[in-house]
Amino acid sequence: MIVIENLLKNQDHSYFQSLCYDVPYFISSSTEDKTHGILHSYLSAEDQYKSIFNTIIEKTSLKGDISTVLQAYINCAPAGKFHGGDWHNDPGATTILYYPFGWDQKYGGRTVFKNGKSVDYIANSAVCFPAQLVHKAEPHRAPNWRFTIALKTTLDMNNEDSNIK
Repeated sequence: MIVIENLLKNQDHSYFQSLCYDVPYFISSSTEDKTHGILHSYLSAEDQYKSIFNTIIEKTSLKGDISTVLQAYINCAPAGKFHGGDWHNDPGATTILYYPFGWDQKYGGRTVFKNGKSVDYIANSAVCFPAQLVHKAEPHRAPNWRFTIALKTTLDMNNEDSNIK
């Protein structure tokens, strides 16, 4: 697992914060009655996520180009009391999650892994991990919406297990 803080330059970071509010969303839920809904917005244009991807490649030993991105989208969990996500793994080889906003960690909202590890929800940070790692969004009670930008890729992590600050 790779965690990178202060990932993007201010201009790019601001762009992704704005993008979170500018794209159309649809509701998705793992329950029939949609009581545990989360919003998604697919990013179809490479320019919508290219700076995240390129900066990850520059700051890590991961190798690849933008064509290795299989899916790119924004997840948006409601403000207030959010039940958390459901345990799941992802398609591809490596998942990249970018956190465009942040809040006081007392609210919860970390990305948690079934293997016991977790990553705090900190503005302008990212985590890269093997897509087969089972994970979910931790429940939160933040007064803000919880946005993550997710890139599902075919990048090979080569069993890296380091933190980059």
